[in-house]
Amino acid sequence: MEHYAAFNVSRASVAGYKDLLKDEFKHALVVPDDMRSMIGVANLLQGQSLNTTEPAVLEKSKQLLLELQPQIKVYDSDSPKTLLINGEVTAGIVWGAEAYLANQENPAIQTVLAEEGMELFQDNFVIPKGAPHKKNAELFIDFILRPEISAEISKEFPYANPNVAAHHLIDPQVLNDPAVYIPADAMKRGEYMTALGEATKIYDRIWSEVKQ
Repeated sequence: MEHYAAFNVSRASVAGYKDLLKDEFKHALVVPDDMRSMIGVANLLQGQSLNTTEPAVLEKSKQLLLELQPQIKVYDSDSPKTLLINGEVTAGIVWGAEAYLANQENPAIQTVLAEEGMELFQDNFVIPKGAPHKKNAELFIDFILRPEISAEISKEFPYANPNVAAHHLIDPQVLNDPAVYIPADAMKRGEYMTALGEATKIYDRIWSEVKQ
């Protein structure tokens, strides 16, 4: 399970996404190049769901994203931590694991779990119905879920690990880091994305108009 974390280098005044609109962050942010995530942030700024399909709310989200544009230096969904570590940007909206890794390189970089809320997601193992090598797939999943293997993966990719049996093999520093394992009170502000149906067209249009 993971999330986006807004975080900064030395700005203790940052409590959520709204603070990234401050003049001090002009041309100083890295944000994901992701339509759902960024429109979702704008939805949250209005106290609305990540998954809203209300046209009026989405139009306001477009305006908020246009207001945010002067603050954004780079759209980067792949390695935003690099820009934070080398000082090219001051703050950003990034994956939780990226926030953790950036902090390991530069302890001044701190995680802020946005007060407006955050995106949650999880990766899953699935075996399609009728899969020709079902037994092999089951053996692979069994292998990955072995505590020692699961913990080893977490060392290389510090995303929250749902395999509780592996937790005693994971560094307690990681288990207690809010960038990776969200505290229960903050988790209540999280939300999973859902299918938008026909409203996907509205999101597509807004994203095109914001990034044109």
